[in-house]
Amino acid sequence: MNKICSWLMNPPTDGPKSTLLLRLMAGGVFFWEGLLKFVYANQGVGRFTKLAIPFPHFTATFIGSLEIIGGLLLLTGLTTRLIAIPFVTEMIVAILSTKISLYLGTSPLPLPPVPPQVGFWAVLHEVRSEYAQMLTVMFLLVNGPGKWSLDAVLRKWRKASVSELVPSGSPLACGRPALLRGVLLTGCLRARQNPEPNHYDGAHHNPVCGHVKQVRPINQASDHDRESNRVKSERHSIPLRSTPQLR
Repeated sequence: MNKICSWLMNPPTDGPKSTLLLRLMAGGVFFWEGLLKFVYANQGVGRFTKLAIPFPHFTATFIGSLEIIGGLLLLTGLTTRLIAIPFVTEMIVAILSTKISLYLGTSPLPLPPVPPQVGFWAVLHEVRSEYAQMLTVMFLLVNGPGKWSLDAVLRKWRKASVSELVPSGSPLACGRPALLRGVLLTGCLRARQNPEPNHYDGAHHNPVCGHVKQVRPINQASDHDRESNRVKSERHSIPLRSTPQLR
């Protein structure tokens, strides 16, 4: 589940800048089609009523709001993958609910004014909008919104935030797991907030967080240890008084 959420919320942003044109096309169409559902009743509640869609008022309001908000998200390139999934679903439902009856000649909606009006060729002609929208959104779902998008800006901001905490040459900056990164960063921050007293000889540099920790060599004792050993040796060297022998 975490992998799916990460895949949806972190789309690739290294695509060409011209991906913006696809977003403008798909996002713009969804945006103004959502507005039309509120401006003209025959495009919203009336259309859903003729198609026998359950709860036409609620459904028309929900779909119109989804197209307006989702269209703006596509235009700006924000949460592109997340909004692409309901749009692909909407286009599939639109094709199934309107084009099957058109093929059979039983469509409750007005027929095209000129031939072809029913049948296979009529379906191919009338499905062009849904077909183009669906494939465009599927492209954005797979390849991401491109470099000129808010998703790309957010990714750069997140990378900049991590680079401030992790040096570029550290192992964490080379693709280590995120869990290990969090654990080590937490330890580094604690070490920086509560540094150890500088009373050891020698130093050790931590490449992960840049924290310098004073390390005492193994064969070198501190002044305190040498003094303790001297006192102990003096105690053991004091001669014991000889006790008088009893006759």
